[in-house]
Amino acid sequence: MAWTCPHCGEKFAQASDGHECAGFKEYRVRGEVPNGGPGKDHDPALTQPLPIPEALRRAFDLVLMASGVRDGFESGIDPRSLHTAIRIYRPKDKFEHVGKSCNITPLDERMHAGRVAQRLLNQACETRLKLPGRWGEGKGTRVRIEALYNAIRALAEAHGIDPCTGSPLK
Repeated sequence: MAWTCPHCGEKFAQASDGHECAGFKEYRVRGEVPNGGPGKDHDPALTQPLPIPEALRRAFDLVLMASGVRDGFESGIDPRSLHTAIRIYRPKDKFEHVGKSCNITPLDERMHAGRVAQRLLNQACETRLKLPGRWGEGKGTRVRIEALYNAIRALAEAHGIDPCTGSPLK
């Protein structure tokens, strides 16, 4: 049975067939594609920092996208929405031999989401989160995403903010 992409209408043999969906909107924060590319963890994610509640909410959503459902929370971000931003910073030679359809891996998506989340928090809270693990390695990325999740929960509690909504806790 064929599967039709709900975003662009393209038909595939099955739903798990990945494609660069022309009908899917890229992930933006206040109209800006956030910086999740290589560099330092304290590089700014945006040209203007977000208020702490919004940064916590967006970072939490990104980490949930990278790690899956956690504690009953699920991200509303589709990983494909990060592909345009990932292509901006990935070396062009990585795509030359296969054209523009070179697959972006789930690891690429997790690293990008994690980098953006960490940079949003560092920028909003004017701090430098020191986290274990390292980007670029499967196990190291999982360790860092886990630490980032815990850091977001701790920061949200310290600021009295619900990380899912960005609203004050009652």
